[in-house]
Amino acid sequence: QIEEDNMVNHVFRANPIPSEVLVPRYESIMAQNEARREQVKQNSIKITKEKERPFSFYERDKNKIVDRAKASEEHIPEVMKQPAFKANPIPWSVSVPLYHQIVEKEEQERKRRVAMRANELKIQSKLPPRMEMHEKTKKQMEEEGRASKMTKKPSGSEFSYQPQKTKEIPDFKEHFAKQQKIFQQTLEKKKNQSQGTVPQPFAFRESKRTAKLMNYMDQDNQPEQKVSGL
Repeated sequence: QIEEDNMVNHVFRANPIPSEVLVPRYESIMAQNEARREQVKQNSIKITKEKERPFSFYERDKNKIVDRAKASEEHIPEVMKQPAFKANPIPWSVSVPLYHQIVEKEEQERKRRVAMRANELKIQSKLPPRMEMHEKTKKQMEEEGRASKMTKKPSGSEFSYQPQKTKEIPDFKEHFAKQQKIFQQTLEKKKNQSQGTVPQPFAFRESKRTAKLMNYMDQDNQPEQKVSGL
C-alpha cells in the first residue's frame, strides 16, 4: 500500500536540457567542410601552376594582347573618353494620358452632335395628313377625358374595381333529378326510333348449273350426254 501511494503521489520532473544540444554542430560541420573544400581547391590551383610548362608563344601572345589593349587606350580620341551618356528622367507631362482624354472628348462631342441631329430630324418629321389628324383627335379626346375625370366627383359606381357578388347555392338534388329525367326521356326516344334486326330465312336448295359454270368444270365431272340416232 505504501508503494502504491508513493507511485501515485510521485511528481514527474524532467531533467534540464543539456548544453551540448543547443550548440549548432551541423552548421559548424558544414562550415568546416566548405573551408576544407576551398583550401583543397586553392592548393590544387597552386600545384597546377607550379607544374605547368606553357609553350613559348603563350607568353608572347599574352603580352601582345596586353600591349594591344594599352595601345588602343592611348589612341582613343578625347570624345570617346567622355563619361557615358546618362539620360534625364522622363518628365511627368509625358505620363499624362492625353490621348485617352482626347479620344474621350471626341466621343462625347460626337454623341452630342448625334443627339442634336436626331432631335432636329424629330422636330422636322411629320406624319401623313390623315394620321396627323388622327393623332390630334386622340390627344384632344385624352385631354378632355382627363379634364372630365378631374371635375367629376367619384361615386360608388364609377370605381374601376367592383367586388364580386355572392351567388346563391343551387339545389343539387333537384338539378340532378332534372338531368336524370331528361336523360331517361332521351334514351326511351332513341330506343323507339331504332329498328330491330329482322332475321332472314336461309336458302337450303341446290345451286343452278348454268352453261357458263359448266364450261369451267372438269371434263371428268361433266355429265354424259346422250347421242341421238343410235
